[in-house]
Amino acid sequence: MATLFASAHIRHAVVDGAIVLLDLRLEQYLILNQAATAMWQALVFVENRQDRLLWLEEEFKVPTEVLAMDLAEFEQDCVARLYLQYAPPAESGSSRRLNTRPTFSALRAWWSLLSTTHKLKRLGFAQTYDEYSRLVAPPVPEYELSSLILRTERAFSFAENFFVMKRAPKDCLPRSLALYRFLRSAGIPANHCIGVRRHPFEAHAWVQCQDRVMFDSSFEVGFYTVLSRL
Repeated sequence: MATLFASAHIRHAVVDGAIVLLDLRLEQYLILNQAATAMWQALVFVENRQDRLLWLEEEFKVPTEVLAMDLAEFEQDCVARLYLQYAPPAESGSSRRLNTRPTFSALRAWWSLLSTTHKLKRLGFAQTYDEYSRLVAPPVPEYELSSLILRTERAFSFAENFFVMKRAPKDCLPRSLALYRFLRSAGIPANHCIGVRRHPFEAHAWVQCQDRVMFDSSFEVGFYTVLSRL
Protein backbone atom coordinates (compact mmCIF):
# COMPACT_ATOMS: atom_id res chain seq x y z
CA MET A 1 0.00 0.00 0.00
CA ALA A 2 1.80 3.12 -1.23
CA THR A 3 1.43 6.68 -0.04
CA LEU A 4 -1.59 8.40 -1.52
CA PHE A 5 -1.46 11.84 -3.11
CA ALA A 6 -3.79 14.80 -2.88
CA SER A 7 -5.47 15.36 -6.23
CA ALA A 8 -4.35 18.32 -8.34
CA HIS A 9 -7.49 20.31 -7.46
CA ILE A 10 -7.11 19.73 -3.70
CA ARG A 11 -5.20 21.98 -1.30
CA HIS A 12 -4.78 20.93 2.32
CA ALA A 13 -3.17 22.18 5.51
CA VAL A 14 -3.34 21.62 9.26
CA VAL A 15 -5.24 24.48 10.88
CA ASP A 16 -5.58 24.38 14.68
CA GLY A 17 -5.00 20.65 14.72
CA ALA A 18 -7.47 19.76 11.95
CA ILE A 19 -6.95 19.16 8.23
CA VAL A 20 -8.76 21.78 6.13
CA LEU A 21 -9.31 20.93 2.47
CA LEU A 22 -9.94 23.37 -0.35
CA ASP A 23 -11.56 21.71 -3.37
CA LEU A 24 -10.79 24.06 -6.27
CA ARG A 25 -13.06 22.04 -8.55
CA LEU A 26 -16.16 22.39 -6.37
CA GLU A 27 -15.09 25.71 -4.78
CA GLN A 28 -15.69 24.26 -1.31
CA TYR A 29 -13.85 24.01 1.99
CA LEU A 30 -14.03 20.91 4.18
CA ILE A 31 -12.83 20.62 7.78
CA LEU A 32 -11.95 17.06 8.82
CA ASN A 33 -12.71 15.89 12.34
CA GLN A 34 -10.04 14.43 14.62
CA ALA A 35 -10.31 10.86 13.33
CA ALA A 36 -10.46 11.90 9.67
CA THR A 37 -7.50 14.26 10.17
CA ALA A 38 -5.39 11.41 11.59
CA MET A 39 -6.39 9.05 8.79
CA TRP A 40 -5.70 11.67 6.11
CA GLN A 41 -2.21 12.23 7.53
CA ALA A 42 -1.62 8.49 7.74
CA LEU A 43 -2.57 7.97 4.09
CA VAL A 44 -0.63 10.95 2.77
CA PHE A 45 2.49 10.88 4.94
CA VAL A 46 2.97 7.23 6.00
CA GLU A 47 3.86 4.77 3.25
CA ASN A 48 3.64 1.40 4.97
CA ARG A 49 0.20 -0.01 5.81
CA GLN A 50 1.34 -1.58 9.06
CA ASP A 51 3.02 1.63 10.20
CA ARG A 52 -0.21 3.52 9.50
CA LEU A 53 -2.20 1.16 11.69
CA LEU A 54 0.37 1.24 14.49
CA TRP A 55 0.37 5.02 14.46
CA LEU A 56 -3.42 5.22 14.51
CA GLU A 57 -3.62 2.57 17.25
CA GLU A 58 -1.33 4.68 19.42
CA GLU A 59 -3.48 7.73 18.69
CA PHE A 60 -6.92 6.25 19.37
CA LYS A 61 -6.36 3.05 21.41
CA VAL A 62 -8.71 1.13 19.13
CA PRO A 63 -8.25 -2.55 18.08
CA THR A 64 -6.21 -2.95 14.92
CA GLU A 65 -8.95 -4.76 13.01
CA VAL A 66 -11.38 -1.90 13.65
CA LEU A 67 -8.81 0.68 12.56
CA ALA A 68 -8.04 -1.31 9.41
CA MET A 69 -11.70 -1.33 8.39
CA ASP A 70 -12.18 2.36 9.17
CA LEU A 71 -9.01 3.35 7.33
CA ALA A 72 -9.91 1.30 4.27
CA GLU A 73 -13.38 2.84 4.19
CA PHE A 74 -11.96 6.36 4.58
CA GLU A 75 -9.42 5.71 1.82
CA GLN A 76 -12.07 4.45 -0.58
CA ASP A 77 -14.28 7.43 0.18
CA CYS A 78 -11.47 9.94 -0.40
CA VAL A 79 -10.54 8.30 -3.70
CA ALA A 80 -14.18 8.14 -4.81
CA ARG A 81 -14.66 11.84 -4.00
CA LEU A 82 -11.43 12.61 -5.94
CA TYR A 83 -9.72 14.02 -2.86
CA LEU A 84 -6.89 11.47 -3.04
CA GLN A 85 -5.32 9.43 -5.82
CA TYR A 86 -2.75 6.66 -6.09
CA ALA A 87 -0.37 8.42 -8.49
CA PRO A 88 1.28 11.82 -8.22
CA PRO A 89 -0.83 14.51 -9.92
CA ALA A 90 0.26 15.38 -13.41
CA GLU A 91 2.26 18.53 -13.88
CA SER A 92 0.35 21.59 -15.02
CA GLY A 93 0.33 22.34 -18.70
CA SER A 94 2.96 24.49 -20.28
CA SER A 95 3.31 27.85 -18.62
CA ARG A 96 1.33 30.63 -20.17
CA ARG A 97 3.34 33.78 -20.75
CA LEU A 98 1.53 37.08 -20.61
CA ASN A 99 1.70 39.13 -23.75
CA THR A 100 2.45 42.54 -22.30
CA ARG A 101 4.36 45.70 -23.11
CA PRO A 102 7.15 47.00 -20.84
CA THR A 103 5.07 50.02 -19.78
CA PHE A 104 2.29 49.75 -17.18
CA SER A 105 -0.53 52.10 -16.29
CA ALA A 106 -3.68 52.49 -14.28
CA LEU A 107 -5.64 51.58 -17.40
CA ARG A 108 -4.01 48.16 -17.51
CA ALA A 109 -4.62 47.73 -13.78
CA TRP A 110 -8.28 48.57 -14.37
CA TRP A 111 -8.38 46.04 -17.20
CA SER A 112 -6.92 43.40 -14.89
CA LEU A 113 -9.74 44.04 -12.41
CA LEU A 114 -12.39 43.87 -15.13
CA SER A 115 -10.92 40.82 -16.84
CA THR A 116 -10.50 38.86 -13.59
CA THR A 117 -14.04 39.62 -12.45
CA HIS A 118 -15.46 38.47 -15.79
CA LYS A 119 -13.31 35.33 -15.84
CA LEU A 120 -14.51 34.29 -12.39
CA LYS A 121 -18.10 34.82 -13.45
CA ARG A 122 -17.76 33.07 -16.81
CA LEU A 123 -15.25 30.30 -16.10
CA GLY A 124 -15.63 29.83 -12.36
CA PHE A 125 -12.97 29.86 -9.66
CA ALA A 126 -11.24 26.55 -10.45
CA GLN A 127 -10.58 27.26 -14.14
CA THR A 128 -9.59 30.88 -13.50
CA TYR A 129 -7.26 29.84 -10.68
CA ASP A 130 -5.65 27.19 -12.86
CA GLU A 131 -5.14 29.70 -15.67
CA TYR A 132 -3.56 32.22 -13.33
CA SER A 133 -1.31 29.54 -11.81
CA ARG A 134 0.41 29.27 -15.19
CA LEU A 135 1.14 32.97 -15.68
CA VAL A 136 4.83 33.68 -16.08
CA ALA A 137 6.22 37.11 -15.24
CA PRO A 138 8.50 38.70 -17.86
CA PRO A 139 12.07 38.97 -16.48
CA VAL A 140 12.91 42.26 -14.77
CA PRO A 141 16.39 43.19 -13.49
CA GLU A 142 16.63 43.01 -9.72
CA TYR A 143 17.76 46.64 -9.42
CA GLU A 144 14.53 47.83 -11.10
CA LEU A 145 12.13 45.91 -8.87
CA SER A 146 11.74 48.39 -6.01
CA SER A 147 10.78 51.32 -8.22
CA LEU A 148 8.61 49.08 -10.40
CA ILE A 149 6.68 47.84 -7.37
CA LEU A 150 6.00 51.42 -6.28
CA ARG A 151 4.72 52.37 -9.74
CA THR A 152 2.44 49.37 -10.03
CA GLU A 153 1.06 49.94 -6.52
CA ARG A 154 0.12 53.48 -7.43
CA ALA A 155 -1.43 52.36 -10.72
CA PHE A 156 -3.54 49.65 -9.07
CA SER A 157 -4.65 51.97 -6.27
CA PHE A 158 -5.70 54.59 -8.82
CA ALA A 159 -7.53 52.01 -10.95
CA GLU A 160 -9.56 50.80 -7.97
CA ASN A 161 -11.09 54.25 -7.65
CA PHE A 162 -12.82 53.61 -10.97
CA PHE A 163 -13.81 49.99 -10.43
CA VAL A 164 -16.41 48.95 -7.85
CA MET A 165 -16.58 45.31 -6.80
CA LYS A 166 -20.17 44.12 -6.29
CA ARG A 167 -19.22 42.34 -3.07
CA ALA A 168 -17.01 45.09 -1.64
CA PRO A 169 -15.59 45.06 0.94
CA LYS A 170 -15.83 41.22 0.86
CA ASP A 171 -14.03 41.04 -2.44
CA CYS A 172 -10.66 39.59 -1.46
CA LEU A 173 -10.62 36.79 -4.06
CA PRO A 174 -11.29 38.75 -7.28
CA ARG A 175 -9.32 41.74 -6.01
CA SER A 176 -6.27 39.68 -5.04
CA LEU A 177 -6.31 37.66 -8.26
CA ALA A 178 -6.55 40.86 -10.30
CA LEU A 179 -3.64 42.35 -8.36
CA TYR A 180 -1.64 39.14 -8.82
CA ARG A 181 -2.27 39.18 -12.57
CA PHE A 182 -1.32 42.84 -12.87
CA LEU A 183 1.89 42.44 -10.85
CA ARG A 184 2.90 39.34 -12.80
CA SER A 185 2.28 41.12 -16.09
CA ALA A 186 4.63 43.85 -14.88
CA GLY A 187 7.38 41.33 -14.23
CA ILE A 188 7.01 41.39 -10.44
CA PRO A 189 7.47 37.96 -8.78
CA ALA A 190 4.36 38.21 -6.61
CA ASN A 191 2.62 35.32 -4.82
CA HIS A 192 -1.10 34.79 -4.44
CA CYS A 193 -2.16 33.17 -1.14
CA ILE A 194 -5.40 31.57 0.03
CA GLY A 195 -5.60 30.97 3.78
CA VAL A 196 -8.12 29.89 6.38
CA ARG A 197 -8.66 30.16 10.10
CA ARG A 198 -10.99 28.02 12.18
CA HIS A 199 -12.34 30.10 15.08
CA PRO A 200 -14.52 31.45 13.59
CA PHE A 201 -14.01 29.72 10.25
CA GLU A 202 -13.08 32.21 7.58
CA ALA A 203 -11.13 32.18 4.32
CA HIS A 204 -9.09 35.04 2.92
CA ALA A 205 -6.99 35.70 -0.18
CA TRP A 206 -4.11 38.15 -0.50
CA VAL A 207 -0.94 38.95 -2.45
CA GLN A 208 2.62 39.01 -1.18
CA CYS A 209 5.72 40.39 -2.82
CA GLN A 210 9.23 40.24 -1.37
CA ASP A 211 7.80 39.09 1.99
CA ARG A 212 5.47 42.10 2.06
CA VAL A 213 1.69 41.85 2.07
CA MET A 214 0.28 44.21 -0.53
CA PHE A 215 -2.94 46.18 -0.06
CA ASP A 216 -3.69 44.20 3.09
CA SER A 217 -2.69 44.00 6.74
CA SER A 218 0.32 41.84 7.60
CA PHE A 219 -1.09 41.52 11.12
CA GLU A 220 -4.47 40.30 9.89
CA VAL A 221 -3.18 37.73 7.40
CA GLY A 222 -0.99 36.34 10.17
CA PHE A 223 -4.11 34.74 11.64
CA TYR A 224 -4.59 32.58 8.53
CA THR A 225 -2.89 29.30 7.64
CA VAL A 226 -1.97 29.22 3.95
CA LEU A 227 -3.79 26.47 2.03
CA SER A 228 -2.67 27.36 -1.46
CA ARG A 229 0.00 29.59 -2.93
CA LEU A 230 0.73 30.59 -6.52
